Amino acid sequence: MGSDPVVTFGLRDGRSRQAQPPPVSDRLRQRIERWKQQLLDVTRRNRGINFRTAHSTLALPRSPAELWQTFIVDESSDEFAARDFAPEAPFPADDDRARAAFDAARRLIDRARTADREQGIRVLFLALGWLEWVDRDRHRLRSPLILVPVDLTLDRAARVIRLSPAADDAPEVNPSLAYVLRAQYGIRLPAFEDEEGQPCFDGIDAYLAAVRRAVAAQDGWTVEADGPVVDVFAFAKLAMVEELDRAAARLAANPVVARLVGESFPAEGLSTDGDDADAPRPPIDERIPPGALHVVIDADAFQLEAVAMAAAGRSFVIEGPPGTGKSQTITNIVAELVAAGKTVLFVAEKRVAREVVLDNLQQTGLAEACLHLAINAGAGARADTKAAVIKEIMDTLDAGPPPPLPPGDLAGRARELRDRLNAHTRAMSAPLGQGGWTTAYDLVGNAEHTRADRRDLSGIPPLVDCDRFWLDDVAAACARLDALPAPALEALAGPWSAFRGPGGALPAAVRAALERVAAAPAAAAAALDGATEPLHPAPGAMTPPALAAAADHLEAFETLRRRSASPLRFLSPGFYRARAAAARAREAGYRDPGDAARRAADLRALAARCAEDAALLALCFGSEHPLGGPLEQAAAWAEALLPGLDAWAALDEAARALADLEARGMRGPVVALLRDPSARGRLAPIVRASVLAAWAQEALASPAILTPGEHQRLVDALARLDQELIAAARQDVLARLRTSRRRLTRTPSIAMRQLAKYHRAKRRPALRVMLARTRQAVQALKPCLLMSPLAVAQYLCHERDEDTYRFDCVIVDEASMVPTADMAVALSLAPQAIIVGDSKQMPPTSFFSRDLEAENGPGEDDDVGFESILDEAAPVLPSTMLRAHYRSRDETLIAFSNVHFYDGRLIAYPDAWGVRPESGVHFEYVADGAYGRGGTRANPAEAARCIAVLRRELAAANFTRQVSITSMSIAQQQEILRQVEEAALADPLIRRWLDEGGLVRNLETVQGDESDVMILSVGYGRDETGRLILNFGPLGKEKGERRLNVAITRARWKTIVVSSLRASDIDPARTSATGTLRLRDYLDYAERGLPALEVSGRFAPRQPEPFEQALGARLAAEGLRVVPCVGAGGYTVDLAIAHPEDPERYILGMLCDGPGSWGAPACRDRELGNTAVLLRMGWNIHRVFAAAWFRDPDTELARILEAYRAALRP
Repeated sequence: MGSDPVVTFGLRDGRSRQAQPPPVSDRLRQRIERWKQQLLDVTRRNRGINFRTAHSTLALPRSPAELWQTFIVDESSDEFAARDFAPEAPFPADDDRARAAFDAARRLIDRARTADREQGIRVLFLALGWLEWVDRDRHRLRSPLILVPVDLTLDRAARVIRLSPAADDAPEVNPSLAYVLRAQYGIRLPAFEDEEGQPCFDGIDAYLAAVRRAVAAQDGWTVEADGPVVDVFAFAKLAMVEELDRAAARLAANPVVARLVGESFPAEGLSTDGDDADAPRPPIDERIPPGALHVVIDADAFQLEAVAMAAAGRSFVIEGPPGTGKSQTITNIVAELVAAGKTVLFVAEKRVAREVVLDNLQQTGLAEACLHLAINAGAGARADTKAAVIKEIMDTLDAGPPPPLPPGDLAGRARELRDRLNAHTRAMSAPLGQGGWTTAYDLVGNAEHTRADRRDLSGIPPLVDCDRFWLDDVAAACARLDALPAPALEALAGPWSAFRGPGGALPAAVRAALERVAAAPAAAAAALDGATEPLHPAPGAMTPPALAAAADHLEAFETLRRRSASPLRFLSPGFYRARAAAARAREAGYRDPGDAARRAADLRALAARCAEDAALLALCFGSEHPLGGPLEQAAAWAEALLPGLDAWAALDEAARALADLEARGMRGPVVALLRDPSARGRLAPIVRASVLAAWAQEALASPAILTPGEHQRLVDALARLDQELIAAARQDVLARLRTSRRRLTRTPSIAMRQLAKYHRAKRRPALRVMLARTRQAVQALKPCLLMSPLAVAQYLCHERDEDTYRFDCVIVDEASMVPTADMAVALSLAPQAIIVGDSKQMPPTSFFSRDLEAENGPGEDDDVGFESILDEAAPVLPSTMLRAHYRSRDETLIAFSNVHFYDGRLIAYPDAWGVRPESGVHFEYVADGAYGRGGTRANPAEAARCIAVLRRELAAANFTRQVSITSMSIAQQQEILRQVEEAALADPLIRRWLDEGGLVRNLETVQGDESDVMILSVGYGRDETGRLILNFGPLGKEKGERRLNVAITRARWKTIVVSSLRASDIDPARTSATGTLRLRDYLDYAERGLPALEVSGRFAPRQPEPFEQALGARLAAEGLRVVPCVGAGGYTVDLAIAHPEDPERYILGMLCDGPGSWGAPACRDRELGNTAVLLRMGWNIHRVFAAAWFRDPDTELARILEAYRAALRP
C-alpha cells in the first residue's frame, strides 16, 4: 500500500489558526513540527484510516445493534464460545473458524497487554459502523466510525472468549478519521457524547444517519453498519499532537525545553545554586545532616544525592542502571517536594513503573497525596470509573487529622552517632606519614605480618617525619649489616659501634694510634714514677691536659734548682716566682724526682702524642671516643678496638650502613639492638617489625578509635534512630499535607465546591472536563499526579490555558525508552524536570507503533529509532548516578553488564554461596537447533528446549519463584508462545503458569520486567545446511547492545541462556556490530563464568589488604578454610569462612574497618545498608576491628571462632 500522507501537518482547521501561539523561535517551531510528525501517523499505514482484516482481527458473530445495546447502553459484557463462530459445525471447537477466532483473541490479548504495559495506552477496540471513502489520491479506504474500548479475556479450559467494555475509557468517534476529515475536507463527524457525558443518539442507526448527512456532499462515500470487529487501533497520541499545537508559547518559556532544543536560558531555571552537579563535592555526610531531607523509604548515599538535588530545585538526569533503586529514589523525591509544598507530575509510559512508585508511597502512608489516573481500571463500568476518581480525590478530605510532630532531638542525636562512627573511620583511613603514604589500617596489617619479630625499641622517629621510602631504606641498611661476618657484628656490639669509617686514615696508622693510646697509661706511670706523693691520682686516671700540667709542675722544681744556685737569688724576683711555683707543685702532690727536666719532657711528648692520636681517631669515630679523658679509659677503649682491626673492610661497610641509619635517626636503636646476640643477622626483619609496631601504636592512640563493643552499641543506636527518622519524615509530610488541606476546607474555593458537586452527582461529564473545572482543588488535595505521557495530554491539557495544569516539578521515568516528542507536553508543565533512566538500556523504538500499524505484527528488521529524552537531556543537564545494585541475588547476574556496559561503576553484592544450580547464569546448548526451519525465522528446537527448561524450573521451585521467558526475536517469541499453548493443553504445570500470568517477552518488550528466573532464548543460529548468517535482527543495529543489556539484567536469581550458538561460532572478524560482538562475549560468559571477564582485561578482582592477609593466615592456622575478597561486583566481603561440609557455602563473612569499609559513600551505607544487603544475600556477618586485634589478638580470635560456631548451629 502506498505511504503518501493523507494530511500534512502544516494544515490546520479554522479554530487552530485562530489559536496560534505567541511568536517563538524558528528552531523551536521546527522541533515542534518534527515532534508532531513522530507522534502521529495519519497516512494509509494507520489502520484507523485504512482498515484491512488480519490474522488478529476478531470478527464478532453479533449484529451492530446488539453490540451497541450491550457495550454502550448497558455497559455490560458478552461471551463467545466456539459454537458462536461455527454454529452449524458438529464439533465447533475443532472447526477452523473457531480455531481462527481463538487464535485471533490470543494475539489481540497479547498485543493489547503489551501496549498497556509498555506505553500506557489502550489499543483494543470494538469497531462499529464503517465509512467507505475515497481520498484525494483516489485510494479506496475503509475506516471504522465508532471505537468502543474493550477488555478481552480467554478462558482456555472453557474455550470461551469474554468481551467487556473498558472501565476507564468511553466510546468515541474514530479520532484518526475525525482528524483527517476535519483537516483535509473540513468535515466534522457528529460528536458521540456531549461534554456532560450524555449520549447524543438513541442507537447506532441514528448515529450512522448523522454521519451520512455529514458526508453527503462527498462523491462515492458510503456509511455501513455491518461487520463489527475487535482489533487494535493506534490513535492515542493524537491528543499530544493537538496539545503541541497549543503549547508553543509554554514550551518556549520552559527552561528545560529550551536546553533540549539548543536555546539559551537563564541558569536559575536549571539550578537554584548555580554550581556544577558533576563537580567533585565533599562527602554527603558533610553536606546533608540527618533529617534535613524527608527520606520516607530507605535510601543509600547515591539515592540521597538525587533527593538533595531535587530539593535544591535542580533539573537534572538520574542515571539508574538496573536494580539500583530508581523507584525508591523517585518515592523520596516526591515526598521531599510535596513536603515543601510543591506539586509533582510523575510520568512514565509503563504502567508498572507508575504502580511501583505508587505502591512505595502507599507503604509509606503518603498515597493520599497522589492520584494515579490509570489505577481505577478495575471499576465495573465507565460511570463507576469517573465516580471512583472523584471519590478518591474527595476521600482525601477524610484522611484524618495531622499526626503529632515527631521528637525534635532525633536528628541531633543521629548526627552525634554518625559523627562518632565517621571519626573512627577517618582515624583508620586518614593519610599518615610524610606525604600521607599510609594509614593506621595498613600499619596494623603490616605490623601483624611481622608480629613474631617485634621488639620494643626506643628512639624510633615519629611517623610524621618519615616518607614512604624511609622504612625500606632503614631495612636495606640493616640488611647490609646482617650480611657482615660474625666478628664484625660482635665488634659493632662494642666500641666499634661508634666507627664512622676510615675518614682517610690508613688501617696501619689507626692500629699504631690505638696501640699508643693503649700504652699511654704505662708511659705516664714511668714518667711520674717517684715524682708524685702517695695521695696523688694514679697516672692512668690522668687526662692528656693533666699530663701537660704535671710537666709544668716538674719543670717548676728544675727552675727552682737553677735559680737557687745563684748567690744573688734573694735579689732576683725570678727566684721567688720559682719557689712559689715549686710550692704549688708540692701542694698538687708532686715532688722533685731529681731529673724533673727529663720527666717533664717525656710528659709533654706523651700529651702531644695523645693529641695527635685523638685527631687521627676522630676521623674514624667522630666525637664518640674517650680520648681526652682519663688515660686508663682511653687505653681500655683502644685495647677493645684493636682485635676488630682484623675486620677492617667489614667495619668500613658497617660504618657506611650505620651512616645511612644515622641520617634517618635510627643509628641508636639499631646499635642498641646489636648488643642482643639473638638479633645479629636478623636486624632487617626485627627493625621493620619493631618500627611498624611502634608506628601502629602511635596511630592507634587516637581517642576516636572505637572498641568492638563501643562500635556495636553506636551502630545499634543508629539503626533504631534511622528507622525513627524515616517514621518522623513520614509524619512530617503528612502533617504538612493535612494542615494545608484543613486551610483549604475552611474557605472552599469555586473549584472545591465544583468537586463536591461532582462527588454527589449521579451523572457526570467526561473525566477530562471534570479535571479541568476542578484543577485548583485537585492539585491542592492531590499534589502528586502519576500518569502516562498520553494521559497528561488527554486529561491535564485544555484549550483554555487557565484550565491546563501546572506543576513545580515533572519526573520522567524509563526515560531511555521515551522519545522526546512523547514527553514534550509533560515537560512544558513544570520549570523543573528530573529525567530518570539508563542510557545503557533500551533506546526508543518504533516497535510498538509498527505493531499496531502492521496487519500481523511488526517485522524483525524494520525498526526506526528516535533520540530519547534521556539521550537529549544528558548532554545539557547535570547528572548523578545510582550505583548500588540490589536486584540480583547472585552477583554474576549483573557482573557481565557491570564490566561491559557500566565500566565497573556498579556496586553489586556477593551472595553467601559459590556456584550452585539455584542461582547465577547457566548455559543450555541446543546442539540440534536450526534457525529458519519450516520457512520461519524461528528456531523450533530451541523453543522446545525453552519449554523443557520452563517445566524443570517450575517443578523445582513449585511456583515459589516467578519464571519468565525472553526471546531475542519476535519470530522466536511467537514460536515459543505457540509451543507453550500446545504444551498447556496436556501439561498442568505449563497451563497453571499461563493462567497465573506467565510471560514470553522479546527484546523490545522486556525492559521494566523482573523475574526470579529468566529463560533467555537466543533463537538465531545455523540453518539446516549449517550456514550461519550474522544477522541478529535488532541486536545488530545501532544501539543493539543496549537491547542485549536489558535482556540479560532482568533476573533476580537465575538466568538460563538457551542457545544453538556458542561464542566460538561468531567470528568477530566478520562483523563490526557492537550488539553482535557483545552477544558473542555474553555467550562466552554464560558458558565459562567469571573467567571470561578476566580474559577481557576489563575485570580485576580486588586483592586482600595486609591486615586481611594476616587475619586470614591466623584463621587458616586454626584449621578453617578462609577465602579473601569474596565478590566480583564492586563490593567484597573481606574474608569468608567456608562451611566445613559444603565448600560452596560461606558460613561466616567478616567485614574489617579497612578500604572495603571506607569506600562506602556515607556512614549509613557503611554501618547499616551494606550489612542489611549482605544479610538478605544469606550471609552471617562478623565485624573485625584492626585496632582491637592489634591490642589483643587472642580475644578477637576467640570472638571470631564463637561467631563461626554460632553460625554453624541450626
